[in-house]
Amino acid sequence: LSCQTDQLVVTRHSIFFHHIRFGYAWKGPGSKQCVIDTVEFIPILTDSLCSLTCIDINRGLLALGNVISALCERDAKKRSHIPYRDSRLTRLLQDSLGGNSTTLMLACVSPADINMEETLNTLRYADRARLIKNKPILNRADPKDAELAKLRVLSEKLLLCAELDHIVEQMNELYKNRFDTDHLHDTVISELQKIESILNSLNQFVRDKFNEYPELISYIQELEDILTGLIKLYNESNKVTKLQEHNRRLQCEMSRMVSVHERQQAVLKRRIEAAAAAESRLKELLLRQKAIRNERDECVSEGNNAKK
Repeated sequence: LSCQTDQLVVTRHSIFFHHIRFGYAWKGPGSKQCVIDTVEFIPILTDSLCSLTCIDINRGLLALGNVISALCERDAKKRSHIPYRDSRLTRLLQDSLGGNSTTLMLACVSPADINMEETLNTLRYADRARLIKNKPILNRADPKDAELAKLRVLSEKLLLCAELDHIVEQMNELYKNRFDTDHLHDTVISELQKIESILNSLNQFVRDKFNEYPELISYIQELEDILTGLIKLYNESNKVTKLQEHNRRLQCEMSRMVSVHERQQAVLKRRIEAAAAAESRLKELLLRQKAIRNERDECVSEGNNAKK
């Protein structure tokens, strides 16, 4: 029975730590900010189990109540000492009660008349916890992460520059193909003029030499060959049109990439400026801290000399 009671007590009195880490975009020196939160759940034992373990737990809860009462005090003198070391429970919950945190207590009460006394005690306990007023601040990540983010942005910039150079090379190749296309177009026009001249000659020949059938057949054969060449040139002209359309699409894509690169350049510049400003503020704070430390050491040394 004792073992079962101890197991029940341990089950009803435990502490759960939940570490929550999340990031969000921030227009500052780094590409992201990281915030780390810790949530602690402490089920409080309020029923009376006949065991020595219950006495120890209630002693810890009494120490916890004293800590909560001390944290609720508005008088600075009474709040100067918080008895965190009176129990293991209060030592574990020191940061969650009076540190960089927000303290909440969930009170589970019963509406039954038989539990009226325990309900009132629980509500008084929770009301004292409600009066704890802390000033929590965000737990930000190490400043080294900002430097790593800055280096990552510079790496992305180099990759974008390399991609832009590749696009410029492709554009030069397209301009060269366009020059070849214009030359092919001139060739097609010249061939068409030749065909027109041949057709005129053929018409004249048909009119003058209509009775000379063999020569007419040879001219017809030549005309068929010319028409075959014309069909080939026409197909080449269609290819030229497709190449021009492809060139236009590539120009649009390059314009889009250039605009994206310019926007990223502007964002990178703003981030670099913000990083430089943050670095200067950090150096200023370090110098101020060093000056305060030197002043404190001087005061300590003067106090020691005065004691001697």
